[in-house]
Amino acid sequence: MRTSFFRKKRIASDTHVSIQNVAVWEWETIKEIVLRWPVARQILAGGDGTGPEAMSAQTENLFPKNHGADVARSVCPYCAVGCGQLAFHKNGKLISIEGDP
Repeated sequence: MRTSFFRKKRIASDTHVSIQNVAVWEWETIKEIVLRWPVARQILAGGDGTGPEAMSAQTENLFPKNHGADVARSVCPYCAVGCGQLAFHKNGKLISIEGDP
């Protein structure tokens, strides 16, 4: 037995909602769920995947680990070449060290 994509729902005879209206509601719900997926938004927006279309609700609220930290310039002591580095610190604690471009 084949079933359609939209399941037929049993509706009480005293309601004024038709099967067609339920199918439209289900389609809108599926569309809303699919559009939460960043890949679907990238395809529809035609973006390159690096803009806002690539962000989900969760990633829009993220910040880098060194957000709000102070930066101190330093020199890497490893091999005596003298490469620059950026030391990020906050409240007297070291957060991260990165190379200085």
